[in-house]
Amino acid sequence: MMIPVPQVKGWYPGLPSDLTITKGLHFKPSFSYLIDDYKELFMRKGTPVDEVQPSTQRQKNDYTKNARQLMIDQVLQYDFSIKDVHNFTALGGVNFIRNTDHVASLGSQRGSNDYIYTINEPPTTVINGVVMSNVTNFATTIGESRSASAFTQVNYDYKAKYLFSGSLRYDGFSNFAIENKYAFFPSASIGWNVHKEDFWNVKAINALKLRASWGAAGLSDLSITDTYGGYASVLDNRTANYGQSSGILRSNLANYNLRWESTETTDLAFDASFLNSRINLTVDYYNKRTKDRLASKPLPSESPFGSIAFNNGELRNRGVEIELGAAIIKGNDFKWDANFSFAYNQALITKLPDNGRAKNRQGGDMIFDPASNSLVEAGGFAEGERPYPIYAYRVTGVFATDEEAKAWNAKVKDNLASPQGITVGKRGGDYIFDDVNGDGVIDTKDQVFMGYRNPNKMGGMQNTFSYKNISLRFTVDYAMGHLISNGALARSLGQGRAFNEGAPSIAIGPDIWQKQGDEGKKYARFSFADYDFGQRNYLRNAPLGNNNSYNSDVSAMYSKGDFLAFREISISYDVPKKVLEKIKASGLNIFATVYNVGYLTKYEGLNPEVYTGFDPGGYPRPRQFLLGATLKF
Repeated sequence: MMIPVPQVKGWYPGLPSDLTITKGLHFKPSFSYLIDDYKELFMRKGTPVDEVQPSTQRQKNDYTKNARQLMIDQVLQYDFSIKDVHNFTALGGVNFIRNTDHVASLGSQRGSNDYIYTINEPPTTVINGVVMSNVTNFATTIGESRSASAFTQVNYDYKAKYLFSGSLRYDGFSNFAIENKYAFFPSASIGWNVHKEDFWNVKAINALKLRASWGAAGLSDLSITDTYGGYASVLDNRTANYGQSSGILRSNLANYNLRWESTETTDLAFDASFLNSRINLTVDYYNKRTKDRLASKPLPSESPFGSIAFNNGELRNRGVEIELGAAIIKGNDFKWDANFSFAYNQALITKLPDNGRAKNRQGGDMIFDPASNSLVEAGGFAEGERPYPIYAYRVTGVFATDEEAKAWNAKVKDNLASPQGITVGKRGGDYIFDDVNGDGVIDTKDQVFMGYRNPNKMGGMQNTFSYKNISLRFTVDYAMGHLISNGALARSLGQGRAFNEGAPSIAIGPDIWQKQGDEGKKYARFSFADYDFGQRNYLRNAPLGNNNSYNSDVSAMYSKGDFLAFREISISYDVPKKVLEKIKASGLNIFATVYNVGYLTKYEGLNPEVYTGFDPGGYPRPRQFLLGATLKF
């Protein structure tokens, strides 16, 4: 059980101000202090003796985190004009942020009863003559990071016709090594309001603006241990001691060469208004190049550490965004306004550190390519390829009978089944996996490309209908281009750990194999302990797939994640002014709203808004109902 504990979260008094020094010259200091206190008490009651026993009995956890953030901004701004046609804004300033946190995490086991949830157990217990520790966790951590920035910006326009803006930033972050703490990020933009020109005489287009920009921004998402390395005690409950002696050892490798991750963005766009602004269109093309990406590099298995933080090459995101808005009907009593958006993004890895492999590929595996009739490298990260591809083992059908499976067993061996499954062989109701290279063995070389984890097309639409005092708003959004493995269904049909998965209704449905002679079924038979002892019909991971215990890299478990989400339906009513005069109010709006109404999608799992490649079975967005009123005097 989780014990609710009072906490302070998100309280931050701010002291912003705007001081006028002289005409056009302003000093804008601001100060804020964020307090974020969190406390969690957890207790797991004793498990009945007739149930599967957890590794710890009557476990208790006491977790406390106290975080503070101090932020100071100092900005000096000067606005002035020359002959009322040349308009300038110049500003300069500094920003300072200090983050600190203190975490205390305590844990115990073998509590004496189910009623006391505070930790008061003795540190040790004697079991069968052996001294055992009751301490499951005992640690405190402190952390501090600081960032400081100096910036300047100049804005200029001539009669609001020609626009220019330029800025310079010099950012510093304490978690980098001394020689890499600071980085320089410039940006510039230009704009042209074409419709303000004397030559513009296009009545159908009442406004047209062309704009372009280029700029760089930095990311410093790393901990101080990524740069300087971390240390751990060798005499605690988490790390084995050495000869009962205390000491410290490295917990991760240092990398003093870590640099700021930077993204350079080039943007070309136009904004146009038609028919006296009844129709508004924005088209924006962008090209983002991210350099020195901060990432974690896996190390060889013989290394004492699993990974090290490093700067990992370049990633390009290129695409277009379109926004269209229109007052479709503009009557005296009835109005219909609509807004539509569409975004397409193409991600591509353009550069990786040289490692001697083709395309400098990182990770990946060898698979059989039918086109070239040879083994090729695939998956992982590689220059010239889209990131986060998904591979799986292709299912070509379900064995209808034991005889059909026996004939297959005589020709093909599935080395990816469990040891017991390999011994038993396939039976009626098992999946038929594609032996892509035809060598008579199902192994990792038989992985096939399925698609990508992330959508590349997204957008939304909002319609607002108004009739006199009543307004109805209807909002939808969508995403396309991503795949999802129904991991939750796979674990249910394969009974992941033999005792902790519930059987889904599909297990007795028309699409699953249930008896000898069942042909053309979509799903293999319902299994018990499919991974540990079975054929791994469902619980099978591919090195180039999602490769997660709550995932299934079996093609039958994959489907498109495309969806249209009915995000919001809202209706409101403005009470007539004649009625409000009686209570001396200036306005009263009564409204009712439903959020997350539902989805239009072919994905049969719990939540199509999953961009990790697999659905582990988490809760979808909750449907929310809101009823309220806004009264103004």
